[in-house]
Amino acid sequence: MDFVADRVETVTETFLSQLCGGSPVALTAENNEKIALKGSRGTKEFSRTFLVLSKTHMLRNQKKHISKRDLYYNNVNAFNNQANSDKALDKASALLSVPRYLTNIVPSPTGLVSGAISFTVQGLHVAHPPHTAQLVPAVPEEMENIVTDAGWVLIVEKEAVFSRLVEDGTPTHPILGPGLVITGKGYPDLPTRVFLRRLLDATHIPAFCLVDGDPHGYEIYTTYKDGGGSSLAVPLPELTLIGITHADVVTLGLECCLIPLGAGDAAKAASVKCRLTAEEARSLMGFVDAGVKCEIEALNHCGLTFIHDEYLPAKMGR
Repeated sequence: MDFVADRVETVTETFLSQLCGGSPVALTAENNEKIALKGSRGTKEFSRTFLVLSKTHMLRNQKKHISKRDLYYNNVNAFNNQANSDKALDKASALLSVPRYLTNIVPSPTGLVSGAISFTVQGLHVAHPPHTAQLVPAVPEEMENIVTDAGWVLIVEKEAVFSRLVEDGTPTHPILGPGLVITGKGYPDLPTRVFLRRLLDATHIPAFCLVDGDPHGYEIYTTYKDGGGSSLAVPLPELTLIGITHADVVTLGLECCLIPLGAGDAAKAASVKCRLTAEEARSLMGFVDAGVKCEIEALNHCGLTFIHDEYLPAKMGR
């Protein structure tokens, strides 16, 4: 018997025992949260949680996975919205005392990776050649036997910049050597962050991050680095920010490419600043104090392949 499916049966037996014994039905999750069969709202939450437990039991026994979106869209009448579905999934994993991915109900990955890497996941061998863009695996927690000749990892905020670097041949850089280029397409999802954590644990190669020179870009960087402070945090403390820095604007003559900051950016910067090093905070506040931002694409002012040819070797080859 699969151990997660076995836990589902144990939780179900506890529920039935309470129900038949006439005592109040209340199950205690790993985080000490009680899920009680009481009142209209409690009854709905209880039924939704047991729907997820039922799906988990089936998936674990069949060794299959579905996405969180599949869970919701196949049970719209039960959940009413995606938030209720996600909440029930969290409660179910807490009741089972297992990480959420072990329910076999996983988020659909959005992150992309380019560069030579191979690994096994759920018994399947996966090999990515360089200069192709591939989705990160849906269950990176189960990655094993990671093999790559990469000597570095570069995380870029934007998919457009990622595509430009892949086209330029950055994963087999003539100066930096082979590496891996990764994007979470903005704020990274959990599979992308777990993929990076597993990769760095296996290889111990340096990791760099390139984001827009503005509060949102720096917040994306800190989301990778400290995990965002959520219960699902997967921090990458070894991550190094290479740009865009406020110093880049002057050094590279990018003043003509600056864009005014938007409403609320100053407040965003105040919340992000405390998560940065002193040097990184000075760079961010340089943009905020001037009321401007500098997007990664501004580097194209120096040449279409400038990021690949000069910027990355200067920043990552130190």
